[in-house]
Amino acid sequence: MARTDINPDGIDRDLRKLVSSFLAASCGELTPDEKIWGLGAEAREALDAVVERLVVDARFEHIGRKELERSFFEYAVNFRNNARVSTPALQEAAIDILGSMARKPLTRTVYLGIEHIGLAHGTVAGPATFLRLSEDKELKDAFERLGSSCPELVCAVEVTAGTDELMLERARERVAIALALVRQRYLFGFAAKIYPDQVLFGLNGSHVQRCGGAITLRGRWRKPAPIPEDLSGLEEWNTSLRGLSDLYLRLGPNVRSRADVCISWLDVAALTENWRIIIPTVFSAVESLLIPDDFQSKGAAIAVRSIAVKIATKHHVEFLHVADAYRLRNDLVHGNTTEKMITAETLPRADSLRRWAFGVFADYVELAASRSPASAKILIRDLSAECDQACDLLRKRGHREVADQYAGKN
Repeated sequence: MARTDINPDGIDRDLRKLVSSFLAASCGELTPDEKIWGLGAEAREALDAVVERLVVDARFEHIGRKELERSFFEYAVNFRNNARVSTPALQEAAIDILGSMARKPLTRTVYLGIEHIGLAHGTVAGPATFLRLSEDKELKDAFERLGSSCPELVCAVEVTAGTDELMLERARERVAIALALVRQRYLFGFAAKIYPDQVLFGLNGSHVQRCGGAITLRGRWRKPAPIPEDLSGLEEWNTSLRGLSDLYLRLGPNVRSRADVCISWLDVAALTENWRIIIPTVFSAVESLLIPDDFQSKGAAIAVRSIAVKIATKHHVEFLHVADAYRLRNDLVHGNTTEKMITAETLPRADSLRRWAFGVFADYVELAASRSPASAKILIRDLSAECDQACDLLRKRGHREVADQYAGKN
């Protein structure tokens, strides 16, 4: 394998140790069940640790979670079949693997068009600087080539990322901070009242990027706008809606009230593309169904009970990284730093969580309608056998920590 420069010191030493541990774990004997997956439970847990670390490293962002998992699985199989396990061999293999996958991240200055506000040229707000295009002819020409109305004001930030998509997303994240500072200072910086309509300024959907002083990229992204739809002639869809509604109407008062809370939160998530809103609201929705008790480890409970509901309704079980996503939810709602949260999988994960959460809702409504429990607590209590099965499945797929946490072993 061709190597890329991987510094053996500091954080790269941690990376090497993680990958070495994964390779060592993958060389263990497999049980008959584990042979189906090709990796043992310990190796799968080690693989999760490697992937979680790499998806937030700019040198590996161009790969993506699924490709990382597939590649490391193949590396593990080849290493197990062709190498003698020893500490030097593990370390050498780890450096080779990381070197073959790493890529120098991109660093650019990103300019985002701003609308509905005027600021002085050179105004600094937190991580960004506002510039008037009248002061930079080359930049103005680049924005004018995008067509439509050219902004008078842009906001500039320097960004490092592994892909063009992440470059733009991180730029929008930082400019959002700058706009938030301006908005709050404007709202509460005058004796006179400032009305909400006066602070509806923001991004106009255009961007230009520079690298080394040269324009390298420009474009637009679609701003949300209603798209009229007529669903009256879609018989299959209408049948599925009627079926879900019939089940909903059969719910008892206690369970229905929780279903109402859930679908209301899901609607909040459906009406935005902001992952900072989607992820917490999706889990608020699912918690209303699956956590009617005072269970402490909520992330583990949601992971286990969502699978248990699918087992009980005999539906396909999807192994999403629910507990990991719940930890991200905790970081968001408790105000932890989020710079490293913006990875290649952040938006796809948020969208997948929306789909997963509606699936939980539909399965839960089906189950509750068939069992007619007096309360949501009774419904969850009576899922104990399915929860045990869910824990067994999680352990087999390398999520032993989540299963044990739910079972009270940690």
